[in-house]
Amino acid sequence: MSNKLHTITLGALLHDIGKIVYRAEGSSISHAETGKEFLSNENIKIPDKDTVLQIVRFHHKSGLKKQNLPSSHPVYLVYEADNIASALDRRDDEESSTEQVFEHYTPLESVFNLIWGRKTGQKGKYPASTLRVEDNIPFPEENRTNLTKGDYSRIKSHLEENLKKIDYQLENPNSVLKLLEATASFIPSSTYLKEIPDISLFDHSKITAAVASSLFLYLDEKNETDYKTIFFKNYEQFRKEEVFLLVLGDISGIQDFIYTISSKGALKSLRARSFYLDLICEHIADEILSALNLSRANLLYSGGGHFRLLLPNTEKTAAMLNLARENINWWLFKRYSTALYLEISSVPVSAYTLSGKQGTDGENLLKKAYEDLALKANQGKMRRFSGPLLEKIIFPRENSLDCRRECTICRTSSTDLIEDPFNPGSIICKNCLALRNIGGKLGTEKDNIIIAVTRSHSEKNASNTLEIPGISGENLYLSFLSETQTREELAKNPDNIKRLYSINRLYTGVGYSTNLWAGNYSREPELKEEGYIDFNELAKASCGIKRLGVLRADVDNLGLVFAEGFKQGDEKSDPYKYLSLSRSAALSRQMSMFFKYYINHICRRKERNKNRIYLTPESRADKNLALVYSGGDDLFIVGAWNEIIDFALDLREAFEHYTMGRLTFSAGIGLFRPGFPISQMAAFTGDLEKEAKKNKTSPGEKNSLALFGMEYDKEAKEIFPHVYPWDEFRDKVLSEKYRFLAETLYMEDKTAPPGMIKAGMSLCYRWLNLLRNLGDDRERINLARLAYNLARLEPPASAPEETRAAYETLRKKLYMWASSDKDRRQLITALTLFIYLNRKEKEDEADDQNLSGNP
Repeated sequence: MSNKLHTITLGALLHDIGKIVYRAEGSSISHAETGKEFLSNENIKIPDKDTVLQIVRFHHKSGLKKQNLPSSHPVYLVYEADNIASALDRRDDEESSTEQVFEHYTPLESVFNLIWGRKTGQKGKYPASTLRVEDNIPFPEENRTNLTKGDYSRIKSHLEENLKKIDYQLENPNSVLKLLEATASFIPSSTYLKEIPDISLFDHSKITAAVASSLFLYLDEKNETDYKTIFFKNYEQFRKEEVFLLVLGDISGIQDFIYTISSKGALKSLRARSFYLDLICEHIADEILSALNLSRANLLYSGGGHFRLLLPNTEKTAAMLNLARENINWWLFKRYSTALYLEISSVPVSAYTLSGKQGTDGENLLKKAYEDLALKANQGKMRRFSGPLLEKIIFPRENSLDCRRECTICRTSSTDLIEDPFNPGSIICKNCLALRNIGGKLGTEKDNIIIAVTRSHSEKNASNTLEIPGISGENLYLSFLSETQTREELAKNPDNIKRLYSINRLYTGVGYSTNLWAGNYSREPELKEEGYIDFNELAKASCGIKRLGVLRADVDNLGLVFAEGFKQGDEKSDPYKYLSLSRSAALSRQMSMFFKYYINHICRRKERNKNRIYLTPESRADKNLALVYSGGDDLFIVGAWNEIIDFALDLREAFEHYTMGRLTFSAGIGLFRPGFPISQMAAFTGDLEKEAKKNKTSPGEKNSLALFGMEYDKEAKEIFPHVYPWDEFRDKVLSEKYRFLAETLYMEDKTAPPGMIKAGMSLCYRWLNLLRNLGDDRERINLARLAYNLARLEPPASAPEETRAAYETLRKKLYMWASSDKDRRQLITALTLFIYLNRKEKEDEADDQNLSGNP
């Protein structure tokens, strides 16, 4: 990064740092002056410090116009970037009627408050949290009290301590960026009471830095340095100019790449392959930013196999994006044939577009830009192998493929095939071998590993090193190291390290590292040398039937949320007044944090909802679960089947709380023998997820869960009978019917205690079959058979009174539920769960045919 761009980015990131100090001290001087005084500390050794201090002190027009600074001074760039970013993230609060201008200790409001229209009086607000592993999920609450000087004093102390630790000569502005993320993610940028304080100081500072650096590079290519004239006199015209590029990178083929494997230690390979794709996505974004000398402030979002960037609209940027698209796709083709493809699309936008202003036709400019970008990306994916790339594929100039053999795991041909050391006689590519080995590290070391992207690697460590593409098509390498190993490598061969990533750790001591949030929970295996728990061990930990549970979930209508979610129906003049780049970025980050980071807290949480029944007898922090993938809006998790169902409900409750009930997700849960093919597990559970999304509980809603699998009706048509809205499944299936069965039927080979009715598995199977057949032409006789089966359970007159009362309740409730279509369906699901939980290991596998579900 050039010295001037480095200074501009640092100044933009720190321009509002005085707001934290101001609120901590209750200062009588402005936040700009307070920030300058704070950063003047001699132990904060910022390069070009005088310029940075001037940026911080004079970034508002009122102070800047009184100074006689050169017209080429970077402060003018940051001043304009702050204006643009402020226009992006601040909108009048229509509900506010107070005469007071500022409330410095107002808490940050949730960006979800605005989704699908702002509701009068409903304002979820955050505590002054920091991003630490030990912190709980910062849920927004409606009755949150104001923040205090003490809250800001703690943040200020943490900020000051870590600003002093950064070696600014070695580290780029990304270190300051991640420090701001850790400290300023849950405090508002603006506390002006006529504005909605739902953009954090971190998000505002980040967007300001992205805009400032893009402005500099755009004007630099045009040899324009008279910033004062441009931004003081000609700013209105300049804001209409298409200065920026919105960029979307999207990897295709993710599902097939992750799930099309079949090998020993499959779960280990699954997790590693998923993580590898996440790293590729982050790394490619960083390669583009690095080539343009930009920081990660310009990375708007990364997750789910795609990334979004804000870049300068320059010839160099266009050339770099074309270079990245061609070279990286050629690299992917050589390694994985047509399995993976990266589409990089862009649209030019102005400052007015980014602020969500209306065009001459009344259409929101940012909404149209998003739509144009999505259309361009889809068109690019439809004709992905074209131009120079197609020529390389048809007329290769290097021997990259050996079509006589293929890797037994990923099924691609390559010259890098070797014999599998764990499966003699099988062929494996070097990357698949490394993925399997690294999967163990992801299980045992989790948050303690640092990933080094290096220019070369040692052959001694080849089996633990992954290849990854450089922007010029060269091979780079991923090595998984401890902090000690990283420090040793930095000391021994610093030029070999291109970048470092840490996982769920905002390292300030290893300055080069970029933190990546990752959903990486997995229970430790019994044999720790295995590294990662396997399907067999998870299935074995299940209650009752020994089956693996697989959960796939996806947020409902998320594309529509970004396009239409901020639309306010009662605003006829400007219904999209709250749609801006800042809010879209804040929404993306909140979603990403939930599925990439906070989900780990939900997996470990011991506290239970006392108003809900659980299928797992006791709560534990080391739940029998393993996250395979959890991205920006979806997830894939496996575990003991009963714990998967409990977790799904925990996740749904947390997500509802986190989003203020504005967003929902739908999910599918399948049950499988642990040896069932992974790709089929993914496909079957994916079908269940789709069925859940088809469930229309009210206009526009999905918000449902589908369990077990497909069955056939009396006309041999495929049906999915176990699909419910979340609330119905929780309240009617579990809390009402399953709870009643569990509290009434005694399944042990002993005398039933008073108040319970002794029953056996064969009786439950008979009930299940009768209930399923009640909807056909023989309904009357089947209802009579059910009544007969119930009558046979009647206890003798000598039985305890509470037992006789329990029988009467059982008889009446089952008959009543069986007579109602809706209740009968819920009862079938509850009874199926009851049978699964009470089935003993020794029971014949043939009983499976009596149950719903996957193989």
